[in-house]
Amino acid sequence: MTYPASGTGGQECAVVNVFSPGDHVVSIIIGNFGTRLAKIAEAYGLKVSRIEFSWGEAADPAIVEARLKELTPYKGVLMTHNETSTGVTNNIRTLASIVRTVSPEALVVVDAVSSLSSLPLEMDLWDLDVVFTGSQKGWMIPPGIMMIAASERAWQAHKNAKLPRFYWDWTSTRKQLDASWQHPTTPPVSLFYALDVALEMMLDEGREAIFARHKKAGEYVRDRVQAMGLHLLATDVRYASNTVTAIRLLKVLKPKRY
Repeated sequence: MTYPASGTGGQECAVVNVFSPGDHVVSIIIGNFGTRLAKIAEAYGLKVSRIEFSWGEAADPAIVEARLKELTPYKGVLMTHNETSTGVTNNIRTLASIVRTVSPEALVVVDAVSSLSSLPLEMDLWDLDVVFTGSQKGWMIPPGIMMIAASERAWQAHKNAKLPRFYWDWTSTRKQLDASWQHPTTPPVSLFYALDVALEMMLDEGREAIFARHKKAGEYVRDRVQAMGLHLLATDVRYASNTVTAIRLLKVLKPKRY
């Protein structure tokens, strides 16, 4: 499904469609946007338990597994694939597998705003339940289209979810799509023309070539940053993002006044 919105709209859309007031959810946080997703859940009256890691670190699977076992039961686990604020990519496949082992029916909700299309992410193969992204990142067009997908498990949860929703309601969106391939609200028409062009470019290049290009670009930027004597915010290069690089400033220079 698509909505006229930014990535934050995707966060809210995911939360309100599959949960009910008072539901317990776990939020795995490695930066600003993981924190935002947790805050949105709290704003809607969910009980949120946080598993937080220092900025610059990826989620440690062993710590996540231990904490998930302590926190059961919970209805869902919220996580960020690629944390834009820190330039770190989580190992979503491993984290999702841990959730399935510890709590098989928990919903796995993934913020893929700055990763989907540019980094490998297999929703079905990794058994993810809700995945959303934004047009302004790897889709190469201006902000304004949020894309979201739901598993059969998520659709079943949606049928019983009681959080208030109108604009974000999956039922009305799917009904309108099935009936006339239209949005229930005004669509960002010009952006769909742009997205059509972008998708043709991506199809011509191919998924694996896109992933390889981003990997090459990410490595090049990181190498140049370190050659300049600067430091990456990502503490482990194995989890450094190939779509965004965050640099730690060791000294802040005051601008000269002229």
